[in-house]
Amino acid sequence: MTFLVKSILVIQINESALLKICLIMSVTGLVMIYCLVQNVNPKNVHIGELNTGMTGETIKICGSITSKYISKQAVFLEIADESGDIKVVFFEDFAKTSNAYETEENKEVCITGILDTYNEKLEILGRKIGHAEQ
Repeated sequence: MTFLVKSILVIQINESALLKICLIMSVTGLVMIYCLVQNVNPKNVHIGELNTGMTGETIKICGSITSKYISKQAVFLEIADESGDIKVVFFEDFAKTSNAYETEENKEVCITGILDTYNEKLEILGRKIGHAEQ
């Protein structure tokens, strides 16, 4: 009988500890999801505001396509707004899924991508392209 009472106490202690662990993990998970959601929406910036301190960040720019070049592995766009211009590179996989191949010069677009440097110049590794918001 004593063994049965001890077993029940151990189970209750374990259930109580398990409940606390579940609550802690749930709160931790919610905090992590909140932090991740804060980084999901890219930062909208003017091209002239871009700098090397933002390298690696996901950003969104809007402007006009001033030039376009298609190579075997990528689509290269030059995008300009009232504050400056920048090269955007859509490598083959992202070029296909974002319809970068179908873009036309002098069209207003918004581009989401990762700010990077190449040959000491800023450029955007394009991920999405869409119509400029009115």
